[in-house]
Formats: sequence, structure tokens, C-alpha cells
Amino acid sequence: MFPGKAGTDVYFDAAGVPAVINAALGAAKTGARLCVVAVHKEPVSVDFLNIMTTEITVVGSIGYPDEIFEVTRDLVANWEKYAEIVSHTIPFAEVDEALRTASTPGAADKVVVTFN
Repeated sequence: MFPGKAGTDVYFDAAGVPAVINAALGAAKTGARLCVVAVHKEPVSVDFLNIMTTEITVVGSIGYPDEIFEVTRDLVANWEKYAEIVSHTIPFAEVDEALRTASTPGAADKVVVTFN
């Protein structure tokens, strides 16, 4: 592993903010995966040399317009079940801390970065 890289295997971007992509790619260890499920309304610049040298896999996915209603109903109906998996809620201004927390083995189930 490169010095200064987190031990996290998988990162998810569900925010749609370029800084999240850049922070994840900057912290990602060799062979990590970045899953982009957010909708980015503008192009995002990425450092492809970093992606190549660390062999990071970037995967994108988008749901269909009808799936959001099914997911939302389930989240509302079963909110207590989903609340249990959130171990930390950290504001975006402290995204570096969120990435460090998420990379600590056994310390986090799910770190949620919030935006105001």
C-alpha cells in the first residue's frame, strides 16, 4: 500500500459532488473500487494517472425512474432497520475525517457525509 492511502476496499459516491470523487480517489489504496451512484450534473475531472498507478476500478450505476419510489417506500417503512447501519454522521466540511473513520478497520459500519 502507498503511504497516506486508506485501507478501504470500496468507496461509494452518492453525493454527486466532485470533491467526494477526488477525496475517494486520493485516499484509495491499490486495487480499491469507487462506485458512483450519484448523478453528477457537470463533468468531473479525475487524475487518470492515479487511477492507473493504483489500479482503481471505477464503476457507475444509475437507477431507473420507477425504482426510487420502491426504495423510498422501503426506507420509510423500515427506517429503524436502516438507522442501525449508520455508525457515524459527519458534515461534508470534515470529509477527510469521514474517510479516515471509514478506513479504520472495525470502527465503522457506515459513515454518512451530510450536506447543509
